[in-house]
Amino acid sequence: MSEFVYAPTIIRLAETRVNVEGVEVFNRAVGCNVNIDADIMEIAGRTCYSSFARLGKPRAFVKALSKNGHTSVLEHMNFTFFISGVSRSLTHQLVRHRIGASVSQRSQRYVSPEELKFVIPPLLLESGMEAELDVFFENCNSIENMYKCAIKALRDKGQDKVPANETARSILPNCTETALTWTVNGRALLHFLELRDSLTADAEIHRLAKTIRSVVSDTGIFDQG
Repeated sequence: MSEFVYAPTIIRLAETRVNVEGVEVFNRAVGCNVNIDADIMEIAGRTCYSSFARLGKPRAFVKALSKNGHTSVLEHMNFTFFISGVSRSLTHQLVRHRIGASVSQRSQRYVSPEELKFVIPPLLLESGMEAELDVFFENCNSIENMYKCAIKALRDKGQDKVPANETARSILPNCTETALTWTVNGRALLHFLELRDSLTADAEIHRLAKTIRSVVSDTGIFDQG
């Protein structure tokens, strides 16, 4: 019986932070008093206006710049997320956001077929779609059986694990689950959220964008509207 995924998992692994010692050297060199509550985006933004003496609430300045369209300062900060429970269909769209982003994705050549899962399309989770959902489950079960049978047949013919996996994976559908580590700078993330956290976007990547927005909500920079 196949394993199915109902929703993605997003973990915020890392983000750019200021080096406290570096800020102290910076303060002496520039003759200002940037405090350690500032982040690299604020320092970059205040460089443009030489406004280091007017440091206020952390990130309020950056948020104001962003709302005024001065989003280049967001490029100085990166966020790294671990994302799982998403489909290959979704990652085909995600990699289109390649400027300012890096992706390391699970390989179907090297990962055991025992880890195979399928992501249920959000539309099929709506009420009234029970019959269609049953058909989806049945088809995925059949595809998984074909996939594993193909790997076994190739291995029985003397093929090693990697060529067997890479040949058999051609059977798998777009809804096959995958995982990735995604590093994206703040400006690219803002652009991603503007495009994908929208009702006109594909339903699955819309769901992902909404979840990512909630994960970074504490920054105050990526609020909707």
